[in-house]
Amino acid sequence: MNVRVLFSIAVNKVRQEGPVAAFTKFVKYLRIGKDDKSFDTRFGVDTGGPVPIWRMKIGSENAKYGVLYQPTPEGDLKSAVLFLGIDTKRFTFVDLGCGKGRTLVIASQLGFSKVIGVEFAPELGEVARSNLAKLAIGNASVVDGDAARFSIPDEDIVVYMFNPFGKEVMDPVVNNLRRHSAGDLYIIYNEPKCADSLDTSGFLQKLGNVPGRPSIRLWRAMPHS
Repeated sequence: MNVRVLFSIAVNKVRQEGPVAAFTKFVKYLRIGKDDKSFDTRFGVDTGGPVPIWRMKIGSENAKYGVLYQPTPEGDLKSAVLFLGIDTKRFTFVDLGCGKGRTLVIASQLGFSKVIGVEFAPELGEVARSNLAKLAIGNASVVDGDAARFSIPDEDIVVYMFNPFGKEVMDPVVNNLRRHSAGDLYIIYNEPKCADSLDTSGFLQKLGNVPGRPSIRLWRAMPHS
């Protein structure tokens, strides 16, 4: 258990949400159980969760702004990519906060030319690499690092996020996205708690929510003038 991160998260939540709401959320984290294991059983991997941030050893000062790892339901990502209507073979898929890598497996199945996971919890990153190796997915990789410092490649990109962090990290992430200067850029944001940072960015066009999946919102970078 990372006591320092746990304490930082608790202080930050109390400041943002008040003691009652923060305590309720903390109790919820303590009761976290295992999710549906059908995906893992089918593919022989370990992508289950959720896993609270404070159970891991994370060196980044942004750990206190992180949110628990929770695996993306397979149908969520497939529905979002289908709704975008893109030729996935032209695109690189980037998951900011990839955790154990379930989305990386799904993205490879969807035909993305390259798949990149960014994860600041070393324990989760290692599990993700192990999962990719078990399935011999050669076009996928995991970057150890903070999403706030990750440079988005200048190529056709789909960025995915499953409520991985708070506004304190989202704002620098949006600034990094702003620097993307070549190719198309789409963003899939599941449980978009910090949607306002994208809506007010000035360079992202909101495409709306995925039909039948109201928790998933999409954006597209407007062409450079």
